[in-house]
Amino acid sequence: MTTLGAGLAYYPIRDPNTDIWYPCNPNRVWAFTSRERATIKSRVKTKYMEEWIALGQIYFPDDQRVEQWNSIEELRRAMEVGDVPMSGRSPLIRPELPDLDFWVGRKVGFGVPSFKRYKNELKRASQPISSWIVPQKEKATVTEGLTNLVVGTNSEGARAVKDIFGQKIFDYTKPVSLIRELIRQSTGPADLVLDFFAGSATTGQAVMELNAEDGGDRRFILVSSTEKTEEEPDKNLAREVTSERIRRLNRLEEGKHAELSAGFAYLRMREVEFEDLDYDVEPQEVWSAVEAMHGLPLTVFDADAPFNAHEGDELTLVFADKPDQALRVFLEVQPAGRPVFVYAWTPGAIREWDLPDTIELRAVREVLKQRFQQ
Repeated sequence: MTTLGAGLAYYPIRDPNTDIWYPCNPNRVWAFTSRERATIKSRVKTKYMEEWIALGQIYFPDDQRVEQWNSIEELRRAMEVGDVPMSGRSPLIRPELPDLDFWVGRKVGFGVPSFKRYKNELKRASQPISSWIVPQKEKATVTEGLTNLVVGTNSEGARAVKDIFGQKIFDYTKPVSLIRELIRQSTGPADLVLDFFAGSATTGQAVMELNAEDGGDRRFILVSSTEKTEEEPDKNLAREVTSERIRRLNRLEEGKHAELSAGFAYLRMREVEFEDLDYDVEPQEVWSAVEAMHGLPLTVFDADAPFNAHEGDELTLVFADKPDQALRVFLEVQPAGRPVFVYAWTPGAIREWDLPDTIELRAVREVLKQRFQQ
């Protein structure tokens, strides 16, 4: 093994059994450093590449194209027409890279080496992913049983969004296949996936696809800002793209997305001064807040109803924006012993009713202050 260029992880590697050399991808480099490139000051926490090769854990392709350029002129002509090892559309041997004459006279493989991990090394049921992420177009180079991650490119992500919206509405969309496979490796079937930079909701679709595939019950929380600017003051990415993508996926009944579904709520976060709670908080915001505080699934607030009630498995939750006789009748017929929590801005009037002891009255203002004030 020899070294080229700069950096501990940029160098060519050689298959000792075939004497075939493989160029490093300068955009990604190898996952392990070479012993020849390491210095006394280098802190290497894993084995050197030479050790992995000696252990047989670097898999070199069997069926691949092999070339040998006998002069620098031959190599330059090959580079001019793109007839060199590639990663997608990116050549691995380029005119601007150092030490081009290193490749003259050597057998050069066009395949992609992979890292092989054995089952007795696994610490969990799902296989860890190799640092070699293989584009879909190079899937044929992957040997079955190896831990490569085969995914699409950003163009796949752009097509996925266009399929749903009918037009391009978001730049630099990640491929669903990449996020789906990462989630597959890092979660269980009932885990919660949080994406604080949700953008076009690729993570949400990836979770939906994985659940449809393996019958899992993964949930997701997607967070996005509006991304409004002075030039686009009305822009709301969270409403128009992030949540809308999930809505549209839920509505599709035909085609490749027909089996995708996910119940979800679209929530807006905003700052409210505590002294303004009485008149600045909307009733639907109160309803969502108290449902969340009790761990209940969020439901749509009915602004026309005299009160909103959520009858869960173990309790009943009520929000009475304007208590009236209909609320009193509802509370009086609640099953004996069942916990009932009633939230109201002015619970004093309700306390005058002769209600069971299992009904607990709570003032909205005090509860919100206790819950959210820091």
